Amino acid sequence: MQLPCNSNILIRMIPLSICICLLLTVTQLPSCHSVHLHHQPPRITQAPKNQIVINERVASFTCTATGNPKPQIEWRKGGKRLVTMRYTVLEIPNGSVLRIEPVRPNRDNATYECLAENGIGEPVREQAELIVLNEDEVPKGFPRFSIQPSMQGVEKGRTALLQCAAEGDPEPTISWLKDSVPLDISGPKYSISQGAFLQVTNTDESDQGHYECVAENRLGTAYSNSAALYVRSRVVPPYFSIPPEPIYEVMPGSSLNITCNAVGSPIPVITWKKGGMELHSSDFSTSIHGRNILRLDDIRESANYTCVASSKLGDIEAHTQVLVKSLPRPPSNVRVSDISPTSVKLSWSYDYGSENIIYFVIQYKAKNTKKSEPLSEVSGITTYFHVVTGLNPYTEYEFFVIAVNAIGRGIPSAGIAITTGETLGPSDPSNTLKGSSPRNVQARPLSSQTILIQWDPPEESGGQVTGYKVYYTTTPILPLSTWEVTTVDNNQMTTVSELKPFVIYTIKVQSLTQRGPGPLSVPVQVKTQQGVPGQPQELRAVKVTATSVQLNWKKPAHSREVITGYEIYWNDTFTQQEARRSIPAVESFTLGDLYPDTLYWVWVAGKSIRGEGAATPPIPVRTEQFVPGEPRDVKATVINSTTVEVQWKPPLNREQNGLIRGYQIHVTELNKGGSLSMNPCVMMSQMDWLSRIT
Repeated sequence: MQLPCNSNILIRMIPLSICICLLLTVTQLPSCHSVHLHHQPPRITQAPKNQIVINERVASFTCTATGNPKPQIEWRKGGKRLVTMRYTVLEIPNGSVLRIEPVRPNRDNATYECLAENGIGEPVREQAELIVLNEDEVPKGFPRFSIQPSMQGVEKGRTALLQCAAEGDPEPTISWLKDSVPLDISGPKYSISQGAFLQVTNTDESDQGHYECVAENRLGTAYSNSAALYVRSRVVPPYFSIPPEPIYEVMPGSSLNITCNAVGSPIPVITWKKGGMELHSSDFSTSIHGRNILRLDDIRESANYTCVASSKLGDIEAHTQVLVKSLPRPPSNVRVSDISPTSVKLSWSYDYGSENIIYFVIQYKAKNTKKSEPLSEVSGITTYFHVVTGLNPYTEYEFFVIAVNAIGRGIPSAGIAITTGETLGPSDPSNTLKGSSPRNVQARPLSSQTILIQWDPPEESGGQVTGYKVYYTTTPILPLSTWEVTTVDNNQMTTVSELKPFVIYTIKVQSLTQRGPGPLSVPVQVKTQQGVPGQPQELRAVKVTATSVQLNWKKPAHSREVITGYEIYWNDTFTQQEARRSIPAVESFTLGDLYPDTLYWVWVAGKSIRGEGAATPPIPVRTEQFVPGEPRDVKATVINSTTVEVQWKPPLNREQNGLIRGYQIHVTELNKGGSLSMNPCVMMSQMDWLSRIT
């Protein structure tokens, strides 16, 4: 293929090494270059920060990302793309700025999300929370401006100084915005002077714009009034500092703000035209000289718009096109095949048409998970089928397929429910004790001889649950084969009657599947006495020292009795004694006066006016060690000119404070030192590496 010298060729990006050859003339040899295109998934390099602002003021979030291809950044609120006219989105190098002006408490208090995706790997997200305060809610110490920047004109090449000062407690930090975009003051052009003043050196036309001072501390963020900086020259015809983009692609019914900034001397006036017709000023959102924002709401059709900048030195125009695009339709005929315990194969149909589909996304979620948990995703699929792996055995999932084009994600397909396969067959000899145990087992007395037992099914049963076995006993140290047992159909509740009154029963629950029984649940205890509390939950030691341990627990679940206090029991393996202590109705307590390096068993029971309820299972807690005392009777004997034998005895038993793990010998030669680590059972060592006559 022959191309003219100024021809351009479009090469689709594929993850392969390719050779690009350009045949320059008929007599010249092809000029070839080897190109390797590297794809990189998106990565957010600057995440938006949480902000607290005042009603009717401004909020601004910045988000940047890298990747290859360049990621597309989208702002969302409550999981939906931002489209209303109060939101202005400005593109910056490798990122985007979201500006909300004015902010309102009722409709703008929310979590905003920056989403970056480029079709390579998973989309990445970062969130920031916006809190809008009414004037009467502003706390003391919130940033307040004592000096606000004001409009300035400066001769080209001179230095401009924009003033700003803010008060607050703690003292606020100051940053600056230019045309609503964060200003980089690390270069020579911009610098901070006198604490917060912005100094612009060697000014030129590119420095013209609208500047804002931002004051921020831990109580919130304040934005100053916008101040225009004009760079004067003798003759400056109007030119665009921020022209509109050539093309804006939007969805039907959406809103769009188109910004057009122009500078010059004198400052040009900005107007808009639709087609060839001039628009009225009521269609603009601002009327500042040199800047105008065209507000378009409920866009239903494509149109051409022109930004006109006029001054006595002439008129200039910048053209833009608003194209109404639709999101892709949902894929159809979603079907499943090749089901295994941990994977399924999905396939679907799609008529590409003119929607320019880039790739597909599969979303899925197990049906037994909470509604608040997010869907799992597989992104960047460029075929009509995909194998989803990493699933749990015998679990029901719901899958959706989504098409993605340059505008964004379309509507998900109709969901398809799939149950993964079982792990083992019933004839497998290892099919017992598979999966997980029943969860959240709870028991409470209905009378002095009847108890009600409830539980949740296992998270991973490994097969279809056909029923449960409930074991109970008053002597939990006996083998499980001696416990009483009752079998329950596929239900998560049962009652056990004809029990001994006023005693404590220990209960365990086990699931039954077609491939055998699962593991036993964590034991719970209940006392056959009405009016006493159930067993406290989640007893644990959260802080342990040599002589104390802090215990935390939660009150009994579904307890109808008023807890008047708790009893804490403990024993130790050092004294072989059991102790107890009555405490108020709290859920945290620190036991003191304990022995160092000692194993304790601790359990807790709740109390009501009717008496004491069932206690938690005992938990082991070992206190920390004290530092051991000094070795005794240390002796050193010279063996020869390079060897010294050192002998010692261990510290007294009362001073060892636990198990001695070893010894360390320190040797000093003049101002030099050395050390040697020893086994705790060795009480003698020969050092034969010493210098002669030292």
